[in-house]
Amino acid sequence: MKKALFIVALFTIVSFLPANAQLVIESTGRAAVGSNPLSGDDPDQMLTMTIQGSHGTYNAGAKLGFGDFGRYCLNGWNVFVGEFGSTDSDILWLHGKKGLKMTAQKSNYLIADWNYPNNGLPRFSFYTGVRADKLAISSDDNHKSSITNITAALTRLIQIRGVQYTYTPISNTISVGDTGQCPTRTNGSLSGKEADDSAYMASLLNTRDQGEFRYGLRTSDLLTYFPNVVEYDAAGNEYVNYIEMIPVIIAAIRELYIIMGTIQGTSPDAVGENNDDDINRQSGSTPTGDMVHATAQSKHSRSATQATLYQNVPNPFNSTTMIEYYIPDNAANANIYVFDLTGELLQTYPINAFGKGQVTISGSTLNAGMYVYSLVVNNEIVDTKRMILTR
Repeated sequence: MKKALFIVALFTIVSFLPANAQLVIESTGRAAVGSNPLSGDDPDQMLTMTIQGSHGTYNAGAKLGFGDFGRYCLNGWNVFVGEFGSTDSDILWLHGKKGLKMTAQKSNYLIADWNYPNNGLPRFSFYTGVRADKLAISSDDNHKSSITNITAALTRLIQIRGVQYTYTPISNTISVGDTGQCPTRTNGSLSGKEADDSAYMASLLNTRDQGEFRYGLRTSDLLTYFPNVVEYDAAGNEYVNYIEMIPVIIAAIRELYIIMGTIQGTSPDAVGENNDDDINRQSGSTPTGDMVHATAQSKHSRSATQATLYQNVPNPFNSTTMIEYYIPDNAANANIYVFDLTGELLQTYPINAFGKGQVTISGSTLNAGMYVYSLVVNNEIVDTKRMILTR
C-alpha cells in the first residue's frame, strides 16, 4: 500500500513540474524527455513518448521521436521511429525526412545512406557488399512510354572493354566533430574490451586498404557509347547500372544472330526475326524497307539474271567501304539500296553500267551502327547483306 501511494505521489509531482522540466508525464500518460511540449503541437495525440533535441521547436508526429519535429498537419514529422499514422500495422518505421545514414568506425564511416537531393534522383547507396536471395527490378510495360528498339547495339558493345582490377573503396568519411582525442585512463592501460575492439577495427581497415579484386567495365568507355548507365553521387564518384546493360547485350546478340543468318544464307525467320520485321515478298518497281528482310529464296534467286552481290570491304568500316557486284548485260534495271535495321530506306545507288562494278559508300553520310544493303535487278531482290559502320 505504501509503495502504491509513493508511485501516485511521484506521478503527481512529475506531472506538475515547471515548464522547463526535463521530464514531463502528461495526464494522458504521454511522456516527454527534454524540452517541454508546446501547447497544441500534437492535436491528434500521436506520440507515446518523445525524446526532444535541445534545439527542438515542435515535438509532434511520431510514436517515438528524436531531435526536432514538426506538426503532423504540416507534414513536419522530420525524424522518428515507430508506426506511421495512427493505424496498427505492426510495421517498424525508421523515418528521416531528408534521408537515412548508417555509420560505423567511431560514427564517421558511412556504411549506407538514402538521400533525396534537391536536384537529382533519390538513391539508396551501400558502401559495402550486398547479398540477396532475389532481386527484381520494376519493369511494368504500363509504366513505359516512348518505347523504341535499341539500335547499333553490337557496333557499340564491341567497343566496350571488359576489365579486371583491384577496387579501392570510396573515401566517404563524414565529419562528426570528433577531435580524435581520447581521455587517458587513470592507470594508463586499455581495458580488455578496448584492446579487442581496437584490434578488430585495425583488421577491418587493413582489409579495406588492400582493396578487392573485381571484374567490370570502364566508365570512360560507357560514357562514350552508353552514357545513360553511368550515374554520379554528390562527390562526383561514378557508378554503373550494370542491370541496364543486359538489354543492350540481348540486342547485340540478336544483331549478331541476324548477321550469321545472312552469312550462312539462312532466312531471318530461321534465326529469330519477329513477324513484324518480315518483308512484303511482292516485287515492285519501287523498293521499300520491307526488302531488308528478304527471304532466302528471293535473296538467292539467280534464275532470271544470275546477278551477284558481294560483301562490302572493309567490314566493319569507319571511313569508306566498297560494294562489288555483277549484273548481266541483258538486265533491264539495277539498283543498290541501303536501309537501317528498322527497314527505313536511307540511300539509293542506281547502276547504269552492267557487268562487274562497284559502288563506294562514305561513312560520313551515316551514323555508327549496322545497316543492310540489297541488290535489286529487274525489280527482284537478288541478295541482301549487312555492313557495320564504326567510329
